[in-house]
Amino acid sequence: MAGAMQRETVSDVTLKGSWTTLTLLTVAYVFSFIDRMAVSVIVEPMRLDLGLSDIQIGLLQGAAFSVFYAVFGLPLGRLADLYNRRLIIIVGLCLWSLATAVSGLASGFALLFLARCLVGVGEASLSPSALSMFADMFSSKKLGRAVGIYTAGSIFGAGIALLVGGAIYSYYASFEALRAPFLGEIEAWQATFFAIGLPGLLLAVAIYVFIDEPPRRKREEATPLKSVIRYLIDNWRDFLPLLALYTLPSCLGYAFFGWTVPYLVRSFGLEPGTAGALFGGVMLTAGVAGPIASGFVADFVQTRYRSITVFHVLGIFYVLGIVGGIGAYLPLPLPVAMAFMAILAFGFTSTFALPMLQLQRRSPARMRGLVTAITLMSGALCGMSLGPLLVPIVSGALFDGMLGPAISTVIVFCSLSAIGLIAMLIFGGKGGPSSASISAGSSQA
Repeated sequence: MAGAMQRETVSDVTLKGSWTTLTLLTVAYVFSFIDRMAVSVIVEPMRLDLGLSDIQIGLLQGAAFSVFYAVFGLPLGRLADLYNRRLIIIVGLCLWSLATAVSGLASGFALLFLARCLVGVGEASLSPSALSMFADMFSSKKLGRAVGIYTAGSIFGAGIALLVGGAIYSYYASFEALRAPFLGEIEAWQATFFAIGLPGLLLAVAIYVFIDEPPRRKREEATPLKSVIRYLIDNWRDFLPLLALYTLPSCLGYAFFGWTVPYLVRSFGLEPGTAGALFGGVMLTAGVAGPIASGFVADFVQTRYRSITVFHVLGIFYVLGIVGGIGAYLPLPLPVAMAFMAILAFGFTSTFALPMLQLQRRSPARMRGLVTAITLMSGALCGMSLGPLLVPIVSGALFDGMLGPAISTVIVFCSLSAIGLIAMLIFGGKGGPSSASISAGSSQA
């Protein structure tokens, strides 16, 4: 009887609140990427006003955020299994929104670095709790589309960050002088931080009012972290290549996201708002289309051509990324450069979903959550930390401070590394996952 009552409760929640929850938490995910990525739009005015170096900018866009995002991801994921997930999300949303706004108070590198660390801590609370709630609210037949819609919020949010961040900065930059209550005169980049950070507090109120904590479905006790690590070590030939194939596009992507707007400003003389709008438009079209297309292509080739695996599809998209990554940063007219940039965006965003799908397929059900958390941690620590930092390092060491060739070098290096690993998986036999596991995984893509 109690079980029937529990099932009825879950069903009621599923029918009454699931899509409201999905909508608001997807909006929160979009907000998280706006607050995470909008700094790339105002890099140039902020750098000039505060006297920051490109290395410091790389740290602000990468390690300051990613290390804390990764380190706090595992404990916050564990808290999501034990406590009220709605409240965890609300607290995290308030923290990262306030930290974004506080970035506008910075008078130097130290406070900016601290604020970005707190943004990382706050945002680490969202996805573990949100995905756990979806699993309790949606039936198995609808869970995939819910997770897909939520995941699309990341790329959409990155594109919106560039468009909205650029538009907000351009608006404030149009005034001869800006004054804020209690602060006096402020710069346009400071006002931009206030404008993109504070609305998150209103979203937190909406989540508190309109979302309920769903009852948890009965499930197995979570596997201890030590056991998951032991399993991964014992099966490293299957998992290590997939982990690398998730991390490499993260490194490539954050180099691309973090430095393309400054490149457009320096190389073409564009205003930051204009550069952000152009790049944001590319991400909202070609960037969003990439992961959707990769799933359809993987399904199509697996249905029609059984000998073609998900890794063949990955390789094709990396080749597109190389073509775009070379052409986009050559000394070409702006429209031609933007066309190559669209090819690059389509190619590299297509590579994100497929390794994660393979990991889900290869992981035992009782430890998928922690395997996913470890994968995300790897992408954050390596991709988000190294990607933005590699560009100024390569630029200073090889290209006398020029951004374009440095961005292109990082993109081509990451893509060629991934293609080499893919070739090993396809042709190397014992060096990677078995062909049976590859085919099984690709059929699920």
